[in-house]
Amino acid sequence: MPVLRVAVAAAYPAIRAGLMALLREAGHQVVERVPEHEGDLDGLEERVDVLVLDAGTELEVDREVATVVLAEPGTTLVIPEDAPGALLRRDASATELDLAVRAVAAGLRVIDPAFATHEPPSGEAPAGAPLTPREIEVLQLLASGMTNRGAALALGISEHTVKFHVGSVLAKLGTRSRTEAVSVAARLGILPL
Repeated sequence: MPVLRVAVAAAYPAIRAGLMALLREAGHQVVERVPEHEGDLDGLEERVDVLVLDAGTELEVDREVATVVLAEPGTTLVIPEDAPGALLRRDASATELDLAVRAVAAGLRVIDPAFATHEPPSGEAPAGAPLTPREIEVLQLLASGMTNRGAALALGISEHTVKFHVGSVLAKLGTRSRTEAVSVAARLGILPL
């Protein structure tokens, strides 16, 4: 796996140090320590591949660099529509953090399913936003009764990635369950009856 250059921004030194240790253990090169979210990050995209932020209750990400945000469900997050980004719980595992860093570095947008039970964060997956082709594939497999594991095997992706897609589908369709998502998608003509 490629070594990615990662910057870490957190208000508290202990959180910053913990994130830096997790990222180093995953094989990433931590090249920047950003003490505050509001710090001067101009030109950061030229020095790093991914920025990892520990968020407060509201955050606007308006930077060019791919960003992974760690937050509590209910956080208001604004990420530009065309920017890669991820939203994870603060208690995400080291593996989840590593996968999110790699996903956003590859240009993907991911959202932890824990955020799907809340109003979708602004800019991340607004209700009514179009589903991506991969999200439609995942939704079709769910409609056929497949589990996350089965969908992962069928699509040749990790089960964790399927969970991210499911969370995004739920948020975009404004639903709280897989069954409700399939029903809404069928009514909208996204899935054939």
